[in-house]
Amino acid sequence: LVLVHGVYGGASHLAFREILPLLDEKFRVFLFDLPGAGASVKKDQKYTIQSIEGGLAGFLRDVVKEPAYLVAESVAGVAALEVSKQEPALVKGVVMLQPTGIRTLEAKAGFAQNLLYNTLRANDYLSRKFYEQLSSRETVKKYAKKAYYNDDLVDELRIAEGTLAGENLEQRWLTISFVGGRIYKPFSEAAAGVTVPVLAVFGGEAEAI
Repeated sequence: LVLVHGVYGGASHLAFREILPLLDEKFRVFLFDLPGAGASVKKDQKYTIQSIEGGLAGFLRDVVKEPAYLVAESVAGVAALEVSKQEPALVKGVVMLQPTGIRTLEAKAGFAQNLLYNTLRANDYLSRKFYEQLSSRETVKKYAKKAYYNDDLVDELRIAEGTLAGENLEQRWLTISFVGGRIYKPFSEAAAGVTVPVLAVFGGEAEAI
């Protein structure tokens, strides 16, 4: 199994901390930090869905080196679908957790997102302050309660994990690319031509859908 996290303020492989011990009992498990997040190299660049796809495909070829199931959340789900077409010999199946590209992140950024992205890319001070606010305890708690069906699941440990990346300002480039609308792909485009088994899991009341 290759576990792939989504993109948000504190994005990293820690998203799977609770389920990892259960999976480790039955599978050989790999954790993949997206390019620009977690323990991966964090370059000052524009990140795109193609950046994520390229990083994941390279990880499968160079690290996993055998057919695997991809378990990916949020925007990483459509990237996993695309990689299954690029590297069919290395992907046995895809599990998509709350995938994007159906209504959200289906199209190019609008005027407001373009303005935000260009402003933050042009001003290092503003980009740092924006990221610090986005990964603050208050903001992480606010958006976590939107993401989870039960507010009681947003405990202190979950909030703490979501704020960890706030100390690593170099992760801001991935986050800014995401909120600036640079990381998107239509679900229909990613799914076209996929031949491996796919399980897509949606939350019935999730705001992302």
